[in-house]
Amino acid sequence: MEDHVARGVRGHKFSVLIFGEPGAVSAWPALRKFRWPPAGLAGETAAQMQPVLLTGFESFGGESVNASALAISALAGTTITGRRVETMLLPVIFGESSRRLLAEIERVRPALVVCVGQAAGRAEISLERIAINLEEAAIPDNAGQAPSARPVRGDGPAAYWSTLPIPPLRDALRAADIAVGVSLSAGSYVCNHLFYELMHGLREQADLPAGFVHIPVTPAQAAVANRVPPMPSMPTERVVAALRLIIETSLGATGVDDDGYSRPKSA
Repeated sequence: MEDHVARGVRGHKFSVLIFGEPGAVSAWPALRKFRWPPAGLAGETAAQMQPVLLTGFESFGGESVNASALAISALAGTTITGRRVETMLLPVIFGESSRRLLAEIERVRPALVVCVGQAAGRAEISLERIAINLEEAAIPDNAGQAPSARPVRGDGPAAYWSTLPIPPLRDALRAADIAVGVSLSAGSYVCNHLFYELMHGLREQADLPAGFVHIPVTPAQAAVANRVPPMPSMPTERVVAALRLIIETSLGATGVDDDGYSRPKSA
């Protein structure tokens, strides 16, 4: 067990206990700061050329579909608040998922990154606040990996905070009558791995909002599960409406300090 102490952007210290032995993890440097706008472009025109990057996952665990894949596909190529939505389907594989995501961020230079994953058993949109430096798989990923008590990064901080404007997102979804909650655990499977590596890669990009959102399974998935009581679910159209609102609100937010929340990059 290790007691990791790190410092947020405002100098506040956070102490988090991480269980398990540190392991060797390949390093991924912080992504280079984006040089924007490029020569010859300025102002609103340049800003609107930066897309939104929205990601989901392929199916896993013996299922034939992933609710996140269905939801992001409905927004692929659409325009929200003047920005095109670029979508990306990621493999449910430790390491490979984050490598592909960070390479895509480097390629498209987005104005916003929202990663989405399904969470069976959850009944609401979960706005994930924190990613922890831990990999613990209850089932193997799609490459057969099943890490136990392994850090995402042996040299990384105990945790990273989301830089999405969490309270405004929660309030906007509630105002739209969409079930929503702020989650303090993205788990320890591939979703948390991706979330942690995303925030690690963007640790020098404080001006690029990014984070992770968990969504319920679809009603069809819940029916196949055939549980008693029934597994909570949410129709894909409802999830799509929630993601659209998350993008709109994130792009329109001027910051989250007004309601007393700061936006530290790590914990």
